[in-house]
Amino acid sequence: MFDLISVHSKATHERMLESLGQCEFAVSKARLSARMAAAELQNYENLSHQIEEDITKAKMKIDKTKAELKDAQTVRRNRIEYDLLAKVINEQPDRRRTNEELEQLRKDLHVLQVLHIRENVLPLV
Repeated sequence: MFDLISVHSKATHERMLESLGQCEFAVSKARLSARMAAAELQNYENLSHQIEEDITKAKMKIDKTKAELKDAQTVRRNRIEYDLLAKVINEQPDRRRTNEELEQLRKDLHVLQVLHIRENVLPLV
């Protein structure tokens, strides 16, 4: 009878050791899964942080590009205005030639005035 109890005790002991091994394996597996989940969570947090930094940099670059575009538009508008003014100025005669023509017209006017006065003052013969 003692042998039967001893055999039964050994079998129970073996089952208990097997259950204990399975429990230790499950705990080890759960710890590894928890570490892996924590590492993955940290990786996602780092990735999220990097994405936020990239978005901030992209927004700054967009703002800078908008300012550059506005400056370029101003320069273009000024260049067009300058070209139009230059065209108008180039269509006008230069000052020296205008002054010469004005002086010639004054001389012609003076000659005509003198002739007119002579015709009115001197009787026709």
